Amino acid sequence: MLHRTASFAMGTRFELLLAGRDRAHARAAAEGALAIIEECDARYSRFRSDSLLSRINREAGRAWVRVDPQTFELLAACAAFQRITDGAFDICVGRPMDLLRESAQDRGGERLLEAGAFELEERTSCVRFTRPGTLLDLGGIAKGHALDLAVDCLSQSGIECAFLHGGTSSVIALGAPDELPRGWKVDLGAEFHGATADLKQRSLSLSAARRRPNAQDSSQGAAHVLDP
Repeated sequence: MLHRTASFAMGTRFELLLAGRDRAHARAAAEGALAIIEECDARYSRFRSDSLLSRINREAGRAWVRVDPQTFELLAACAAFQRITDGAFDICVGRPMDLLRESAQDRGGERLLEAGAFELEERTSCVRFTRPGTLLDLGGIAKGHALDLAVDCLSQSGIECAFLHGGTSSVIALGAPDELPRGWKVDLGAEFHGATADLKQRSLSLSAARRRPNAQDSSQGAAHVLDP
């Protein structure tokens, strides 16, 4: 039996499917996992003035900002990914992303703005910006991070089989139903010519290269994948 529950966070719909016979147990576990996802939204949304990320963006250009250990670990991972990818993954793209959202035309591969920079102080769990104009944007990692934490919560609650997604672009499969021994089947959509993926103890994330509509002109827009 599948138990389905959902919540709106990070500007999209998060949905959880839990397999099991005990509805009350599944509901309680799902509520705990959704609470963690909503907590991540409260911490990491750029579009909430009361979020931790918004406070970092307001204050880290002037002084060190202390963050909780979980956030520090996430920022440290982002810094590592930036190094590993030679800058292809970079959370310091807040201002370029803002320009893309505001522009009525697709700027393509044009360099909009130099990305910002930040540094971390492990001893005090602090972050500060090292380049003027820096704004952090966790859009490339926050949903997956929230799903990771949600899966950990479900596992600790004794859930062995579940499927979670955030806006359909980030998905995690915990175990697999008996009727799907190869794993949960995911349709990758028209952009991937109807291909599917079987997920079991795995995650998958996609980022569409298609243009997003612009507020001023719905026929125009800009791709939200930047080439650094």
